[in-house]
Amino acid sequence: MYVLLGIDTVVRIAAALLILFVLVPALAYRRPRELDRMEWFWWCFAAGCVLLTLFGQLATLVNIAAAPTLFVALAAFIVIVRARTRQTTPVAIIRNGVRAVVLSVLNILEGRVNLARRMRRVARHSRRFFARTFATNSARFAAGGWATVGVLAAIPRFYRPFATANLGFSDTYVHLYLMRLLEEGRQVDPAWGPYPRGMHFLLLAIEQLTNVDAILLMNFFGAAAGVLIVLAVADTARRLTKSLAAGLLAGAIFATMIGGAHQYFLFGGSIATMDPIEGHSFVGMPFGAIPPTNGEFDVLLTVFQRQTATLPQELALVLLLPAIWFLLRSLRERSRWTLSGFLFSTAAIAAIHPGVVVPL
Repeated sequence: MYVLLGIDTVVRIAAALLILFVLVPALAYRRPRELDRMEWFWWCFAAGCVLLTLFGQLATLVNIAAAPTLFVALAAFIVIVRARTRQTTPVAIIRNGVRAVVLSVLNILEGRVNLARRMRRVARHSRRFFARTFATNSARFAAGGWATVGVLAAIPRFYRPFATANLGFSDTYVHLYLMRLLEEGRQVDPAWGPYPRGMHFLLLAIEQLTNVDAILLMNFFGAAAGVLIVLAVADTARRLTKSLAAGLLAGAIFATMIGGAHQYFLFGGSIATMDPIEGHSFVGMPFGAIPPTNGEFDVLLTVFQRQTATLPQELALVLLLPAIWFLLRSLRERSRWTLSGFLFSTAAIAAIHPGVVVPL
């Protein structure tokens, strides 16, 4: 039963992310030519986190944080942005939309529109679209490669929350408690450490959009953020090397080395110590000689390792490499879209976890 609930939770998280950062931007604004689809997703993800933080601060301040409020805010955002891009008024956008809906319903009721024929036409166009998209070997290789990297990232990260309820981490209860405080309109700073509200507003939006169980959301959200980190690594490596194969290889290596049920499936895990002498002793030992009871050895940066436990850090790391890429492109091309992407990514990291802005 727990596995089925976990699958349902993962589907709900993915659906909420697609709604917030793919569907809503697509309805509000056409993707600019300066950005490709992945860049546009990272841009929308960063801008969305910032806007959700601002909206969440206002909604919790006046104690109106609820699903209807979020739906109204998303609809208002779409209408206002579409009105601005089309150089008209929001009232005209709403009036035209209502008129189109009423005419569609009347045409269906009067038999002027055959829904079955329309659905067959949509299916036919969809088949043609996919046939054109994957007509070449390079397109099929790209699709298969990205799918493989996604699976490699998902297996080690989701294994741990699927294998156990994973409620032993104090962070789970802390984030859940802070979410409940915000939901009740109580903007209080917890006394147990630096837990910014940016991530919690995103979690509240996911919960309100999909009605997902809050405890399961805490359990699986870190793993979902870990998959996004791997995709960001692969995408950035692809752009820097100008090679899809190199990017996919970097993503695959990163997916198997960082995070997951045992932290590192291929190269072990990590050891954290405050004693320099003890640290040097472990560094000098062969990997096979490290006693399993004493921990594991970290071959990479420890900041990336704690999947599903330190949720704000995980979510902040998702935007690290996209921010760097946006900065590099803005320095080269002087594009306002890439510069705004860097600014939104940095602002989103600050909203999610200000404590990691300077180190990152």
